[in-house]
Amino acid sequence: MKTLIHIIPTLGNGGAETVLARLLEEFSKDGVKQIVISIEGNLNDFNHTQIARYCAVIHAKEDFHLVKKAFKANPEATVLAWMYKGILKAHQWKSKFNTQQNIIWNIRRSSFRPKEIYQKTSLYFFGLFSKIVKTSIIYCAYQAETMHNRYGFYKGKSAVIQNRLAKKLQLNNVDNSPIEGKYILYIGRHNHAKGPDRLLEIAQKLLPKNPLYSLVIAGSGWTNEMIPNILKEQTVLLGNVKEIVPLYTHATALVFTSYTEGYPNVLVEAAVCGTPIVGFAAGDSPSILADYSLGNLVASKQDFCAQLQQLIDQPLASEVRETAAKKALHHFDFKQTYQAYHDFIFP
Repeated sequence: MKTLIHIIPTLGNGGAETVLARLLEEFSKDGVKQIVISIEGNLNDFNHTQIARYCAVIHAKEDFHLVKKAFKANPEATVLAWMYKGILKAHQWKSKFNTQQNIIWNIRRSSFRPKEIYQKTSLYFFGLFSKIVKTSIIYCAYQAETMHNRYGFYKGKSAVIQNRLAKKLQLNNVDNSPIEGKYILYIGRHNHAKGPDRLLEIAQKLLPKNPLYSLVIAGSGWTNEMIPNILKEQTVLLGNVKEIVPLYTHATALVFTSYTEGYPNVLVEAAVCGTPIVGFAAGDSPSILADYSLGNLVASKQDFCAQLQQLIDQPLASEVRETAAKKALHHFDFKQTYQAYHDFIFP
């Protein structure tokens, strides 16, 4: 029987964990035995219950003896090591337990701060280490592959496997808008890389001229104190939202303001809901939106505002949005992602 051990930092509410859950489901259908080892997580992690439906879950901090047991009992297994912490622990445990599992690196990061010496040093270390162990590497985005190649990562066997539509969305749940009135939608946590400063600057130029519109922000880390006074009456902060489809479906547009990204899942989710998108190019956004007719990447804040104003003045017909959504749903089918993982891990 094919056996796959996943090692991941936590089972929290992130893109990597969402992809992991879908892969577990698909590999299970194909009869692959799987074990998930969470390095720092616990039973309260956001995705623990979802992931535990498909296989045994070991939380290393609480049950480290089970980590040793998993390695010793499955000497022929393949280990898929998620992110840098997962990579380090996979090799550390393989050495500690004196086992011979094949380790595949699953790299999810596509950007870093070049002025931070620690991050640069870490990348050079991982690049050198990858050549020493001659590892196989999966990158989540073309941007990730390009960045890591600059730091000398091993190129012997690697592949870019994009997430596509990893999250299971209830696409028929679109009848009622969760927001009163018309709105522009932003989805993302408050983090500098996501461009909250650009978002608020654009909103300050746009919303006062469109008093019937509001800015709806879904994501963690946002507080009312962060919103300029001129926008407070036209801004709705939702925090994390589980039922995301109605937000996409009823929005006039999704705005994407990130400075850096890997594979921005929010663009895929918006596309399969037929939501018009206005954004700046970051990470793999150009390749994601290349075949999406309602996606507009702009070069300046002025162009950003002009595109949004056009959508406000002339909202797209529902038939146009539905046609674009159907095409995107086919294009971003997760089965393509799963097949690429399967063929790479079990050639």
